[in-house]
Amino acid sequence: MQTEQELKDNFPDIYNTFEEKGCKLKFFKKKTEKLKYICACGIEKEKTYAEFTKNKKCRTCTNAELKEKPSEEEY
Repeated sequence: MQTEQELKDNFPDIYNTFEEKGCKLKFFKKKTEKLKYICACGIEKEKTYAEFTKNKKCRTCTNAELKEKPSEEEY
């Protein structure tokens, strides 16, 4: 398994893409393979880099965000 520092040093653009979304990259080999990361919600996930950049958030994060969002009736 790669260390966090190795990921930062060897793949800074990819590492930063995950950090910007609140996720932690755990393993990366190449963009076309599934990579392991810990999502902002704390769940370990696997996706290709293309899948990760296409989808803004995982289902768990999206559902949690919708629950926190006030409804229009509260305004």
